[in-house]
Amino acid sequence: EINFGIEIVKSKYNFSPEVIYLVGGGAKIPGINSILFDLLRIEIRIIDIKGKIKVSENIDPKYLNTITTQGAFALAAAVKEFI
Repeated sequence: EINFGIEIVKSKYNFSPEVIYLVGGGAKIPGINSILFDLLRIEIRIIDIKGKIKVSENIDPKYLNTITTQGAFALAAAVKEFI
């Protein structure tokens, strides 16, 4: 799936990505950045969305942990045309 995304970027924008940013639950897999780098030979960076987005103190932390991955997908979908 990652290779498919890379090919889309190559064909649509005529360049190869130099960095891949991982967010969400998959980014928490120990060593995932090294594994993906070995497979793709592209720099892999892990981003903690919770540290980048200000969230109201009124939101239950347990609920926030539940929806974190959904938030990552929503954010990726919102900005995909700008990447």
